[in-house]
Formats: sequence, structure tokens, C-alpha cells
Amino acid sequence: MGELRVCFYSGDMETILDQTLSPRYGGAEWRTYITARAMAADPCCSVCLAVDKIPSRRTSAHEIDLHLIPKPLVRDSLLLTWVAIVLRGMKAIGMPPEERASYLEGIRSLPPINTYGVLEKVAPRVYDWLVKARWSRLLRKTGSDWHVVWWNCSPTYQAVRAARLLGKHSAIWLSSDIDIDWDLPGRDPQSTQLYRWALRHADLVLAQSEHQRRVLASEGVESHLLPTGIEIGHDTGHEVRDNVLWVASCQRVKQPELFLELARRLPLIPFTMIMTRRSWSADQFDELATAGELIPNLEIIDGVADLRPYYDRAAALVNMSTHEGFPNTFLEAAVSSTPVIALNVDPDGMLSGGAGITCGGDFELVVRSVAELYGNAEARSVLGATARAYVAEHHDIVKVAAKLKALMQA
Repeated sequence: MGELRVCFYSGDMETILDQTLSPRYGGAEWRTYITARAMAADPCCSVCLAVDKIPSRRTSAHEIDLHLIPKPLVRDSLLLTWVAIVLRGMKAIGMPPEERASYLEGIRSLPPINTYGVLEKVAPRVYDWLVKARWSRLLRKTGSDWHVVWWNCSPTYQAVRAARLLGKHSAIWLSSDIDIDWDLPGRDPQSTQLYRWALRHADLVLAQSEHQRRVLASEGVESHLLPTGIEIGHDTGHEVRDNVLWVASCQRVKQPELFLELARRLPLIPFTMIMTRRSWSADQFDELATAGELIPNLEIIDGVADLRPYYDRAAALVNMSTHEGFPNTFLEAAVSSTPVIALNVDPDGMLSGGAGITCGGDFELVVRSVAELYGNAEARSVLGATARAYVAEHHDIVKVAAKLKALMQA
């Protein structure tokens, strides 16, 4: 069998590719990167990454070639804006001098023309053809046989469609359960329609959990279970555990305000909250940071490149999310033999199977569980050991990459 050529697609990868920058990425981005890296280590695989932004003077990372994802006609917008300005200027040639000066001043004060937005509304078929051409050009440039995407929006549709047009294969790897929650308030109907089309036409659909597989089956979509992988390594967890940890974005679905309330309710326990301040969540982050300043036993940290030392010292990782897929944070905690206490989620029964505590939406149970586990080293040790064994069996990145390769070659 010949070389397997695979391209993984993801946005928000710049700070993974250049780790001198402050971290600004989430679990799906990290999952994409470590899976690509694991497959690239296989001499029978040729792997590349298509990302939204490449760090300066970089063409590859860990021997993985980098490509740019098409942006929404930015160059065309700039070019056509200048064409419009020139045409307006030509109109001024025949004007009387007093009118010409006023007219040209008006041109200078005009904002750039959003050609992309205008074209999409006025000539949607032309716009669609241009987008399709750009994605097709990218897929040809990568030279890959398989194209792996995870977004729940238009780019996934574009990648799957381009792959079909070029006779290539596409795979969609689900991230959060939100991706397939069709009744979620505020969901864009058009993006949802495109995503559902992509799910039905991709060559391979990959679910993170059995729950996701059941939802997909109800849509008539066949899927395969491919868990998120992690590098297991040695157990570096500390014997002394001196804080309770939160690691997540500050999206509303993560309910970070409940972690602040938890810290208020247990003033004798130190709490550490690690969040990433990203452009789209800056206001939420600042609001939480301001509120956190009033809680003396809470430390809020903006992004950390190496989370392992924090997991190693945590008595527990707390999760307050309403939805998850299979959180990277659960795996990262387990590698450090750190148990998880979750308000709502229990992916594939990991926590109820002895790797932590699931609270069924009962916040008071979270409060009691944190207080009890923080003061009980023996219970922490038992849960932590179970968590690490579970992850080593089901989520070893070497096994995950091998399974993905086998699915693509089947």
C-alpha cells in the first residue's frame, strides 16, 4: 500500500506553531495538532496542516508542511476597492473646480468597500464560484488524498465539497456536542444546513463519544468512534495536592461564573482558574477577572503554555460546562492522576466509571465533592489512578493515530 497523504485543517493554530507566543487556542486545535504530529511520525504517512495564519518565516512545523486556508476574498476586496476609487476619481475630471475639491474630499473619507459582503448578496453564484475555486486550489496544492476538518460551519462544507469535486476523500471529526445540537438557540440556519450537507457527504465522519454516534445515527449519518488522543508519558503528579483547578475558555457554555461561586463558597481552599483571553471573548474574560479580584482564595491566569505542572499539583479539575465533546482537559488531568469533578458531563461514562465524580447538574453536590476530595488524599489517589489507567487504555495518541490511519485505508 502506498504512502497515505493527509491534510488537517484548523484555525487558531498560530500560538501552537509558535510557542513563544501567549497561548490562544482551544482543545480542538490542540487535538488537531497532536494527531497530525503523531501521524507524521509514521514513515508511511505524509502530513500537512492548513491553517488560518502561519507564523512569520515558517513553512513547516515538526516536519509538517503548512498551508493557508482561503480567507473571504480579502485580496479581491482590496483590489476592487481601489478600482472603485479610481472610477470615482475619473468622474471628478469633468467637474467644476469648486465641486471637484469637495467630491474628492468625500472619496478620501469613504470607508473601504466590503466587496466580499456586497458580492455575496448581489451575485451569490459568482461569490460561491470564487470561494469554490479558492478551496479547490488549496486542496490541489496540499497534494493530499485525505482532508480532515472539524468546524461546524461553512469551511467544513467548502472542504468537503472541494474534495468531492477533485475526487479526494474528506473526514469530519466532531469536536463539542454543540456541533450536533440542532436546536441550540442562536444557531445560524444557513451554516447548520451546510454542515448537515457536509456530514452526509463526507467519506468519513468521526465521533468523540458514543453519545455523538447516537445523535449522528438519528440523522442517518454513519460514524466511527475516534477518541481524542494524548501523549501519556510518565506520571508526574505530586503527592501533595494544594489547589482546585479550572482549565477552559470563558465561553458561556463553560459557565466560568460557577467556578467563581465555588471559590466563594469554599474560602479555605485555594482555587486556580486558567483561561485564555481571545479576541472574541475579551469582554467576558475581563468581566470574570474583575470579579475574581474580589475572591482572595482564587487566582486567575491568562493562558499557560505548559499546563502539566498545574495538573500535577491539583487536588481535582472542575468542569462546569453544559456541553462538551470529550474534553482535552479530562485527559490532561488524568495523565497527572488528577480526578475530575464535573457538574453536567460524563463522556462515555469515564467519571461514573471511577475516574472522577459526575454531579448530574447539582451544583451543591459539586461544592460538597470538592470539599470532601480536597481533604481526602486516599480517595483522590484511587480516583486519579483509575483516571490514568482509563486514558492510557483508550486515549493514547499512538493508538488514536493508528486507528485513524486504518479507517482511512479501509
